Amino acid sequence: MTFEQIGEGSRMTLRSMFHTDEAFAEAVEYGAEQGYVEGIGQIDALLGAHDAGA
Repeated sequence: MTFEQIGEGSRMTLRSMFHTDEAFAEAVEYGAEQGYVEGIGQIDALLGAHDAGA
């Protein structure tokens, strides 16, 4: 995962690598994609809590 400043905002890049197609398929089967989506959806709130001193 990397973060870079873009003007007044930022860009987060998340890259997952799998050794085999089967490993990728297994991760998808077990819901990794949905987990990423849900986790990334919480980042703004987590960063806001951090900025507020929580």
